[in-house]
Amino acid sequence: MTSIYGYTYYGRPHSDQTVFGEAPGPTPGAPLAQARKRIGELIGLTPDEMAERFEWRNLLDEWPGYGPGGGSAFPKNAARHRARYELVHHRPLTMTTNRRFIYLGKRVAEAFHFDEQWLTWRNDQAICPHPSGLNRWWNEPANLERAREFWRALL
Repeated sequence: MTSIYGYTYYGRPHSDQTVFGEAPGPTPGAPLAQARKRIGELIGLTPDEMAERFEWRNLLDEWPGYGPGGGSAFPKNAARHRARYELVHHRPLTMTTNRRFIYLGKRVAEAFHFDEQWLTWRNDQAICPHPSGLNRWWNEPANLERAREFWRALL
């Protein structure tokens, strides 16, 4: 786990594939540890192997607290500000490095002004359903297979 310009990431810094989550949880730890675990299990990789292949970043550096629906709150304005920073400083790299951004969940994608169907690429961006236990999308076997194919293709 490292910090660059005050932002924390985990995994291979400046990888050509960056996975963005919302924010850290209430318990300190490596960014997106549960996401790396769940997605890694889906495709047969350990969280450490997932960190070797992708850069894992939270859009926000601090847990925003609980939201009204049982999940975490998500300050949209702060998220959009951070997304603009990422696009200005990292997106231009896509022209020469084929850099890809994968957004975990609709709220992160919306912060980047990205609106597309799940697991569908548009230019160098895609959105994956948020891999938390609260998201029922992951309960359907057909969805699991789609996610497995999507993530395996990135390897």
